[in-house]
Amino acid sequence: MIYLFEDENTKIEHRTNGLLFHVDKTETVQRVSHFLSFYKADAVIVRHNGVPVGMITAGDVIKGVAISGGDLSAIVAENIMSAPIISLDHDKYVDEVKAFMLDKGLIKLPIKKEEDIVGLVVEPEILINSSLYK
Repeated sequence: MIYLFEDENTKIEHRTNGLLFHVDKTETVQRVSHFLSFYKADAVIVRHNGVPVGMITAGDVIKGVAISGGDLSAIVAENIMSAPIISLDHDKYVDEVKAFMLDKGLIKLPIKKEEDIVGLVVEPEILINSSLYK
């Protein structure tokens, strides 16, 4: 695990700390839940024609259980994803990312480079020992 508070004046690009997978918007929620549980992924980025269009976390899968009556093979990623994706560019500094996450109340934040999602920042690790958090 990488702790992002080591140097708040470091760019976030090489300091992302979340495990991230990507799926097509037509992938079943059953398959998405496999990534989240088996691989302990923090989030799954949903794509349409290769372009990121949404994000799914464990909380979204719980919503999917309610929608489908428990049959996660009956619904697809597009039905439960959070969209649009709220993200920041890879060239932001760690302290900027912390402030943004606190201001928006975000727990997970995708990091993008040239319109593609290249990493994920997970709140508990980024905020530990942060002067902005205390």
